Amino acid sequence: MPYSTFESFNVQAFSGFSGFSGASGTLTPSSFFISSDVTANGSEQNTPHGFGSTPSLTFAILTAGHDNAGGEGTLVPIISYGTNDSTNCKFTVTAGAKYRVVAFR
Repeated sequence: MPYSTFESFNVQAFSGFSGFSGASGTLTPSSFFISSDVTANGSEQNTPHGFGSTPSLTFAILTAGHDNAGGEGTLVPIISYGTNDSTNCKFTVTAGAKYRVVAFR
């Protein structure tokens, strides 16, 4: 199901996952964030998540590699996590690569 049409997701199957408070619940659009593609510039980049509080879990999903010259290519980039805050998710990714940010409240 495309993320843009996602309305809710029952997390009962993840009852053993400690990243969620409680044994089960429902993820709603206000409890997670998926960005559009971000083109990396090789420096730490801020991607606003809109939660108003620091996310409990974030990760980056690679959508395109880099060419080792600052452009898009087939090489796998280095992805480094920054210190997220109540406004932004922060990642440093090799220049030219593209990625999406996923965050959970």
